[in-house]
Amino acid sequence: MLTLKNGRKVITADMWWKQRRPEIVEDFEREVYGRVPAHVPPLTWTVQVAEREFVGFMPVIAKELVGHVDNADYPSSTSTSK
Repeated sequence: MLTLKNGRKVITADMWWKQRRPEIVEDFEREVYGRVPAHVPPLTWTVQVAEREFVGFMPVIAKELVGHVDNADYPSSTSTSK
């Protein structure tokens, strides 16, 4: 049976959605995904190359992306990443 962090049992769907699920989401953000810092510069992506290919027998569209970071606040930083 599911329990909240305080040990109480989750007995309704409402408890799951309003109490336990947010606890799990918080744990994942903190422990698995990590937190995004408060002042992250904007990032935009552009497609440099798009080609139709096959992975095994499955048709796919392969894309090469280039990221552009707005470094107006930090002009000495590089601004392109592949």
